Amino acid sequence: GRVLLLVDPETDPGLKDLLGSSGIAFNNDLVLDPALNAGSPAFPGVTNLPTHEVTRNLSRFGGIFFPGARSLKQIEGTDKSPEALFKTTDQACGKTDFEALKTQQQLQCDPSKDEKGPFTLGYAVEINPTGESSKPSRLVAIGNSSFATNQIFQRAANSGNRLLFRNAINWLAGQEQLIAIPPKEPSTHPLTTMSNTDLSFLLWSNVALIPIITLIIGGLIWWRRR
Repeated sequence: GRVLLLVDPETDPGLKDLLGSSGIAFNNDLVLDPALNAGSPAFPGVTNLPTHEVTRNLSRFGGIFFPGARSLKQIEGTDKSPEALFKTTDQACGKTDFEALKTQQQLQCDPSKDEKGPFTLGYAVEINPTGESSKPSRLVAIGNSSFATNQIFQRAANSGNRLLFRNAINWLAGQEQLIAIPPKEPSTHPLTTMSNTDLSFLLWSNVALIPIITLIIGGLIWWRRR
């Protein structure tokens, strides 16, 4: 009953019934955001993070970035209450003509054709069970999978993506206490530049001094045991 669903544009996971029962649906589009992105409109950034366990501690980063994302929508007329997690700026647009996108040299919004933002790029849904002893079902659905790849995680500016993925897993597992204390980012401690004298001392202390001291101690122990 716990699902993390990451769906890229132009893909059909075949989960329409599951999503419909959760009150959400994927739009068949590619979201561009010329106002907030990481070098390309098709690499939208998000700073509008509604309050939720999945988005906790993410506001301290410069934004969460989704390279090649599709939008989601809430289905009207259902009794489910999905919670929006990420929203683009109002300058974003949704491109639906994928064949035309393949031939365009520059990605840009067309106000006469494209749907205007803001768009929701992710939802969290919790469905309470009918039985008292059962745990609630939880679903996190995001219109992008590339945000959770090593290539993106390794970018210092996108370190919030790594925390987002951890938060989503912890919330789905019901381990909210792990979200409250985010993991520390590893820090590097490069060696300082050493002088020739320091290098010589390091070399001789390891190659000559330590073996000589070991031989002397061994000789003394042998002498005492004679």
